[in-house]
Amino acid sequence: MLRTHRIVALLATAAALGGLAELAMLRHWDGIQLVPWFVLGLTAVVGVVRALGSGRLLAWITGGIGLVGSLVGVYQHAAGNLALGPHLIDGWDSMSTAEQWWAAFSGTIAANPALAPGLLGLAGALLLVSTVRED
Repeated sequence: MLRTHRIVALLATAAALGGLAELAMLRHWDGIQLVPWFVLGLTAVVGVVRALGSGRLLAWITGGIGLVGSLVGVYQHAAGNLALGPHLIDGWDSMSTAEQWWAAFSGTIAANPALAPGLLGLAGALLLVSTVRED
């Protein structure tokens, strides 16, 4: 295993630990909000295992779960914002669908940060990169 693979695996662990800290600060632990806790915790542990030189398949699977989880999280946050739009923005019904989605993603509706789950995707991508063969 190359030194760069170890470093990338440790970066995945650092990103996952940062994500866990952010979730704790946001008190993100009601029901389905526990899913990113599990995935980030798993990513942190698997990143260390990978940095120690083993767990290639486990890192590949966990990284993929992180990427998919990130996409689902971005959608969940944006859809949550979209549902709140009529209650928080005057003239919501006169906006086009594209304008409503833009408002949901851009922070105009500040209830759920739409891109926050991207940190999970970053950790997953780094874990995947740590599995690339060096042949």
